[in-house]
Amino acid sequence: MPARFPCACYVECPHGDCMQAGRRGALLEGCAREAQRWEARILTLQEWVGHVDALLTARFHQDITPEDLPDHDQRLVEEFKAQEDTLKEMEQQVQNYRDAGKAEAALRLQEQMSLLKKRFAEVHVKFKRFRSSSGELVGNKLDAGDLPLEGMVAKALRELRRVEESICLLELASEDPEAIEGQLKHCMRFYGTLSDIKKEVESIIASGRKIVEEKKTVDPEGLNDRLDMLKELYNRLGSQITDSRACLENALKLARNLQKDIGTLLEWLDGMINEVNSDKDAK
Repeated sequence: MPARFPCACYVECPHGDCMQAGRRGALLEGCAREAQRWEARILTLQEWVGHVDALLTARFHQDITPEDLPDHDQRLVEEFKAQEDTLKEMEQQVQNYRDAGKAEAALRLQEQMSLLKKRFAEVHVKFKRFRSSSGELVGNKLDAGDLPLEGMVAKALRELRRVEESICLLELASEDPEAIEGQLKHCMRFYGTLSDIKKEVESIIASGRKIVEEKKTVDPEGLNDRLDMLKELYNRLGSQITDSRACLENALKLARNLQKDIGTLLEWLDGMINEVNSDKDAK
């Protein structure tokens, strides 16, 4: 998908217009930095949610209760409160964007925040159940023989969903080369994650299909559905990340060329302004 970049000006540029173009460039640069700061905060919160989700799952399976680790339990309570405050700040920033007439920025942050709030709420409910239960597994009870494979399926799905929740960070958001480079780094990181777990996902699916075929599970239909979900999610993310990588690499090339051309244009304009001023002084 070709990237589109707004152009500062293609008209005759008297001195006042050049100053206006400079101010616009500074404004765009400030907006890009602000977007990067929020994306960094979103990524940090996403990683925290994923970490806590995995931690709670492990504690359920290991029959660890809040009473076993009271200090850590209290720390999680405080962290949940702090992350709730972060989400409230994001909501306020969305409103700030709207008030400032930045509809596109507001919509982008709103979409990112909506996905994040959903995952945060799910993990928060899981934490509350953990604190109020005696360590029972959340969801349907499993046969003891299913637990190892179910655990691997759940782990793989968590890894992939973390990537899925972060895909929005790969949408082209700026014409600034440094900002695009940052997005490309995120993209390559996700690409590496999929590469790292590819063999594991293939092994899980193959083992699961065999268990279903040999009817060694109490819920063959449910397990088969989860394996289908795992396969579909992995393939879809692989396609999306490959497309995003191509888009960002092309955008980075265009952005660098555009930045170079703008620099050349501004140098020419400065020369023209100096020449005009010199002619005025000579008269």
